[in-house]
Amino acid sequence: MAVSRILLVDDDPNILDTAKDILEDANYAVETAGTSAAAVERLRQEPFHVMLVDFHLPDGSGVALAAQAQALRPGILVILMTGEADVQRDPTTPIHDILIKPVHPPQLLRILAQALASA
Repeated sequence: MAVSRILLVDDDPNILDTAKDILEDANYAVETAGTSAAAVERLRQEPFHVMLVDFHLPDGSGVALAAQAQALRPGILVILMTGEADVQRDPTTPIHDILIKPVHPPQLLRILAQALASA
């Protein structure tokens, strides 16, 4: 099986570094972006299986970026990350799952494995 490619989008460099290390240690191929614009550029250049995206980005919302990702890469799985515990998954958006920050490594890996298994 090919290595799953993950696009990790967050404006916090600490979260990007930590999550990237966790995912790479689990043998995922990970690229990062700090803004919606940078993420869209990455999506235009390369295919990804999953996009992990922060709910609030400096240049837009993770939900809006999820819609753009689906338009550019149909079938990409989008997992929203947020510090807001009351965010609910809206079935009309292309959000596969929601992770509440702070994200713990076992939780991150479990949600990611479940998403990929359902694809």
